[in-house]
Amino acid sequence: MKPFILFSHATISLLFFVTVFVVITKSIVGLITKRQYSNFDKKTTVFCLIFLYCQFIFGFALYFINKKAELIDPNIINQNNLIRFWEVEHIILMLFAIAIAQIGQVIISNTKKSFTKYKKRLIYFSIVLIIVLSSLFLAKYK
Repeated sequence: MKPFILFSHATISLLFFVTVFVVITKSIVGLITKRQYSNFDKKTTVFCLIFLYCQFIFGFALYFINKKAELIDPNIINQNNLIRFWEVEHIILMLFAIAIAQIGQVIISNTKKSFTKYKKRLIYFSIVLIIVLSSLFLAKYK
């Protein structure tokens, strides 16, 4: 069970990075060329959100399958940087990323002008990408 969930989490992460790259690239192109916000643009934004939520579900499952949530004393979490990162910091960063992406999606869908939609989409999803990448790099240096 754990290898399947870990594989799914990693695969969906890769799909998220591909879609967020498409979202950011299409936003930049849309801003430069002043094109209309298309149905494809809307769908890539939604798929980016879907992949984030799926990552959260599989990550949460991994969190409890590892049984770290039950076995680790709060004092140990504060003493070990790597355990603290996976038990606390990574989860909080990912929740912030999901919240920012969802807020961005709502604001984008309520915006009328295409130029403003591209601009807001670029801002919100760039922030989400920075948060997710920083979480990955923090894991490497803990």
